[in-house]
Amino acid sequence: MKTVNISQNVTSIDGLAFDGCSSLKCFNVVSDNNCYNSIDGILYSKDLKRLIKVPIGKKLVKYQVPDNVTSIDYWAFNGCASLISLDIPKNVTSIDEHALWGCSSLTNINVALDNIKYTSIDGILYSKDLKHIICFPRGKNLLEYSIPHGVISIDNYTFGNCSSLQTIDIPESVTFIGKNVFILCGSLQNIHIHYQDVEKIRFDYSVFDSPYKGAYEFKPYLLDMRPSAYEDDTRRLYLSAGAG
Repeated sequence: MKTVNISQNVTSIDGLAFDGCSSLKCFNVVSDNNCYNSIDGILYSKDLKRLIKVPIGKKLVKYQVPDNVTSIDYWAFNGCASLISLDIPKNVTSIDEHALWGCSSLTNINVALDNIKYTSIDGILYSKDLKHIICFPRGKNLLEYSIPHGVISIDNYTFGNCSSLQTIDIPESVTFIGKNVFILCGSLQNIHIHYQDVEKIRFDYSVFDSPYKGAYEFKPYLLDMRPSAYEDDTRRLYLSAGAG
């Protein structure tokens, strides 16, 4: 299937509706559809403010989100394995945490300087105030990465599917680690968390997709993955691991 024609009466399209359609190159929405629109084969909301789905088969290498877009939806770029660079304009104020899932070649996310919600450093997506690290591009192929001091939150799925990453260094400023931040990080071996007070750092229920078997360094504590609560007498931080 290379083309999907969307008729007048279509009012709802699930984000996963075209998941895995690797040959799909084009969405064509009829002009009298009240909910959807298409430009250059890409699916948008009628008012062009929501980017809904980029066809996998377009095999884009570089893409600039149009200036009028304010929201990048769930699974919008999923499977766009050829995408290397993504430019985000000033008006985008919402990027779903799964929007860039499956972009295995993505190395640079470039945010317009006048965007009020997001920013980027070295191609990595952050909140404007640099307190949240949001998306580490899957194609950067770094073996080690140190999160900048000042970041307080590692948001959901931030490092998901970064298959080459072996070591993560987390600064003391981080007080929250979200859901599945290291999901499918198959090469991850070391997590260094520099923190003196374990009670000030919060973990989501599922940090990993499966029990982690690598080495931990939680200075001055030992980090282990077991389904139990923090125990003062052993100076260990225990948390649950699972798909969530």
